[in-house]
Amino acid sequence: MRHQEEPFIINNETPIYEAVKETPPVFSCLGVPITLKKRLLGFIIIAHEEKNYFSAQHTILLSSLASHISVSIENNLLYNKIRETANLDGLTGIFNKRYFFDTLSTYKDIDTQNYTIAMIDIDRFKKVNDTYGHLFGDIVLKKVIQIIKDNIRPIDIAARYGGEEIIIFFKDFTNPTSVETCLESIRYTIEQTPIIDDDIVTSVTASLGAYIKYNEVLTLKEAINRADSNLYICKDLGRNRIHFNKIN
Repeated sequence: MRHQEEPFIINNETPIYEAVKETPPVFSCLGVPITLKKRLLGFIIIAHEEKNYFSAQHTILLSSLASHISVSIENNLLYNKIRETANLDGLTGIFNKRYFFDTLSTYKDIDTQNYTIAMIDIDRFKKVNDTYGHLFGDIVLKKVIQIIKDNIRPIDIAARYGGEEIIIFFKDFTNPTSVETCLESIRYTIEQTPIIDDDIVTSVTASLGAYIKYNEVLTLKEAINRADSNLYICKDLGRNRIHFNKIN
């Protein structure tokens, strides 16, 4: 701030920094800013024990280095943004199906781990699209997904599985009462939340099927299939409900 984010040279006859232990005193100091799109990220600071050591040529050289660092940082930020975007569903911002499976494929001994898989499907979503249009359907999907995200833990992985179907991986979350409480909270909140857009005011419901995998050897695909089967049981029973295997 003192140098208004500009390069500076300090050449003193007296020490800028006094000697500390074995370190000699500093008489000369050169600083150049690292900026990215006119935003200050930091400074490169070089100190020297000789008096009147730094010149304008040193500033030019160090400024060039700062520019290279700025470009590297920008490239890294762009790369991370592209990578994150590739992992997200373009409409809702939730993780996509590919990220879901790629991430879980890195989990060691996934076949023996304890977890819960939940499948969530918006009831009669096609009717919503046919009645109010696909743009309103997109609003419904975004609202439901936000409710889901608000009711799960940061360590849980929720992804758009396809269409209006959402899949959730609950790591080390296998207590039947806790699972039921979580899923029922999601179901109830979806049912009770009005969805408003201009003169349209409506609400939707959802069916939730889950499978609690506890102390058994089972592939991820098998666990998902069992959760999916429980989801279809919900639909057969009339929708707007939860169903999962309860462990005795």
